[in-house]
Amino acid sequence: MLTTGLPVSQFKDKNKVKELKNLLEGVHRINDSKEVIVRKATIVPQPVGGYASLIQESSEEILDTITTGITVSIDPGFFSFDWVVLENGDIRSDLSGTSLQAVSVVLQEVSDSIFKKTGIRITVDYLEEAIRCNSNVLLVARKAIDIIPYIKEASLKISEQAMKPILKNLRHEHKKISSIILCGGGASLYRKVTEELFADSTIFIVNDSLLANANGFYYIGHNSRKHKNEEQWDGCISNMRVSPTAFPELYEELKKTSHRDRIRRFCSLATVALLARKNTIRLKHED
Repeated sequence: MLTTGLPVSQFKDKNKVKELKNLLEGVHRINDSKEVIVRKATIVPQPVGGYASLIQESSEEILDTITTGITVSIDPGFFSFDWVVLENGDIRSDLSGTSLQAVSVVLQEVSDSIFKKTGIRITVDYLEEAIRCNSNVLLVARKAIDIIPYIKEASLKISEQAMKPILKNLRHEHKKISSIILCGGGASLYRKVTEELFADSTIFIVNDSLLANANGFYYIGHNSRKHKNEEQWDGCISNMRVSPTAFPELYEELKKTSHRDRIRRFCSLATVALLARKNTIRLKHED
């Protein structure tokens, strides 16, 4: 099982989804001695990864908030700015989309602003590396340039532009947006405008936002596989088998539990049955 994501606009293209699935499924040789077999690939819209990641790390209270009403998961990536609208946990494709007002555009704006003011051109790649390394001041051509003011100005400008399609799509819904989820490498750059434009909504920044989508893809794949195993349970527990014909009630009871918990549940039920049997025998002797 392999789970990955596509920008929302590409996910809406069934041909692109099919093409990616065909590319991923099959045998992949890693090196001369190892190969990996992908039997099934699942493709989701990228921001769904951040949504799934937050679900895994959240309390019951937060779960209720993000799975009830309208939630928007926003993923400011390097080349695309994507958002997915979910209503009661279901994706609203008609309200979801992709913008090109992404992190790369923010950094290009920073580069242009620095050049206009100082005459020094700092490349987007250099700026990206500086942000990753938390380097606020860059030494270029013997000049120390504080990039923080430029980043703040550029992120406000670009994030406002990025949010316009979201607001436009949701304008006619006449429903309150209960929560906003920010994930992806550019989450911090888009946070201020998000909080201003969605002041009545609860804002969540996913922990380790840079890896939020990847973590979410893992959880989606893991849970999908677990549910598949549960649905296909053949009644076996270790070297024993519970027959759905001979013991239908016991089979249905154990079927509800995860594979890991079946032995524990089976032992608990067996203990209860033994105690009940002992009490029955004792009562017969007393009679």
